[in-house]
Amino acid sequence: MKWGLVPSWSKDTKIASHTINARSETVAEKPAFRHAIKYNRCIIPTSGFYEWLRTDQHKQPYFIHQANHAPMCFAGIWEHWNDPDGAVLETFSILTTTANELIGELHDRMPVILSPEDYEFWLNRNMHDAQLLERLYQPYPAERMAAYKVPDLINNPRFDSPSCILQV
Repeated sequence: MKWGLVPSWSKDTKIASHTINARSETVAEKPAFRHAIKYNRCIIPTSGFYEWLRTDQHKQPYFIHQANHAPMCFAGIWEHWNDPDGAVLETFSILTTTANELIGELHDRMPVILSPEDYEFWLNRNMHDAQLLERLYQPYPAERMAAYKVPDLINNPRFDSPSCILQV
């Protein structure tokens, strides 16, 4: 799948650069996300994510992860889109919520991180009431997370290496 949701009704893929994230507070109202939140929910497993602390001179990247180093799962939505030649493109967005105390020092938003006990509810294909999902859109507990500075190499999208998450 490609990051940046392209709704099935879109005329082209240009919308994807604006739909990498979906605000949980408005996901059920926005035309680009309305269908996906009801019918196409997914879980995005990850070891962590990056956020940047902006100062006057520098943007310092941080790696954010679970304090116990266990994987975490983001709440996601997906769609498939047919290009004019008939090829199918599958895309997704990550739901976001207000930041917890830890992330709030870096950014005002964070991914919606699901607890294992909520996976089945989130993925229930027979549940189409977007309002019932709202209880899951809470900031993940800050005490269960950790963050540390990582090398500036992460600012180069062509750089992909385990050294991206080395603490500096």
